[in-house]
Amino acid sequence: MKKQVKRFAYLLLSIMFLATAMLGLAGPASAGIVPLQNLSPGNTVSFAGYQWIVLDPSSGYLLMKDAYGQDQPFDSSSNLSLATFDPQSSTNIAYYLNNNFYNSLPSAD
Repeated sequence: MKKQVKRFAYLLLSIMFLATAMLGLAGPASAGIVPLQNLSPGNTVSFAGYQWIVLDPSSGYLLMKDAYGQDQPFDSSSNLSLATFDPQSSTNIAYYLNNNFYNSLPSAD
């Protein structure tokens, strides 16, 4: 009986050791990750495979450093008044960014 208790205690300790070791290894490495709020305007960051310039760290506003895709005219009609602005139109920059561009970003980002 004493031998079985001792064996059970060793088994339990081994399982606890393995579980602790596995928990210590879980998760991606986060070396080099700096919160956006800790950056200054003008700093460059990498996100979704693109380079971005920090405009306002407190709001999270970023500006893409290089051009995206092909040059495309948006709202190319001769009448650009606010009355003709249609966010649902596929020729609108807002529609393009909120749908095409946003959906092209990797899901991990």
